[in-house]
Amino acid sequence: MGVFSVTAGSSVFAYAWLYWVLKDQMVDSTEAWLTFVFFFVLVGLAWGLDRYKERSMKNDNKNKDEEDKPMVIHASALEIYRVLIDERKGKEASPAEI
Repeated sequence: MGVFSVTAGSSVFAYAWLYWVLKDQMVDSTEAWLTFVFFFVLVGLAWGLDRYKERSMKNDNKNKDEEDKPMVIHASALEIYRVLIDERKGKEASPAEI
């Protein structure tokens, strides 16, 4: 909920800021510049939190994939069939055959 929380908090702040700036019905240049800077602060925070969440999700998925990774055999069906037939006949299959 990082990006949503930042934008929700920023919208509440924006209404408070708007009320404070316009209560004297005049906008100073300092207030205008601060309002302009606040926009880039909001965009930077939201972008940073999005990147942080993306990295943490990748790390979580990476760790989860390593734990739940099934064993994969890289062999064709014919190769596996031949090994199984040899085992049924009583021959030992060498690791090179698999």
